[in-house]
Amino acid sequence: MVKIDKKTHKIYESNFHEIETNKDLIIIGDTSRKKSNHIVRMKYRDYGLSTEWNTFTISRDGVIYQHYDPKYYSDFIGDKLLDKRSISVLFENMGYIYHSDGKYYNWINEECENIQDLYRKHWKIGYFWEKYTEKQYKSFVDLSLYLFDKFNIPKNIIATNLYEENSYDYQGIISRSNLYKEDVDVNPSFNYDKIIQMISEKTTINQD
Repeated sequence: MVKIDKKTHKIYESNFHEIETNKDLIIIGDTSRKKSNHIVRMKYRDYGLSTEWNTFTISRDGVIYQHYDPKYYSDFIGDKLLDKRSISVLFENMGYIYHSDGKYYNWINEECENIQDLYRKHWKIGYFWEKYTEKQYKSFVDLSLYLFDKFNIPKNIIATNLYEENSYDYQGIISRSNLYKEDVDVNPSFNYDKIIQMISEKTTINQD
């Protein structure tokens, strides 16, 4: 059974739309911040009134934080039709990392101290990327299986982080980089083969 922390980073009713909608999509992405700084930022964004919250955040150590009940929706993507039918899951991940004076930083100059966590590949804007953790993969698989069953979401996945024209109308799991050419999450280190294998051990999943 999936373990979800529904209390630690629960948000106010003013931060999402308390209207129940049918779900057929899970959108994954990165926080692009160090540790829990994304959550701290969102709590103070727009004077604490932001409605652009993601539904879940998965920390580096695999803790699943639920910010609001997934039967509701927020303005996470900014497209009303897409937001109403989707559940958003962000991985605690710094994303693109650059090298300067012997150190490594993300886009807002937060330092990445553990260079063993870096993945090297030329893609879009950069070469260095923060890896995802094994605990994050496991927690995401557990969460996905839970959401598949609870909301009857089709067990499909677009198994690439490249832009895909059919992603807007897709049913299953997609990334933000499937939706938008300029987005870089999930980053190139994301191991789709691992996710598919782990989910397939418990149920059948279709990949595109």
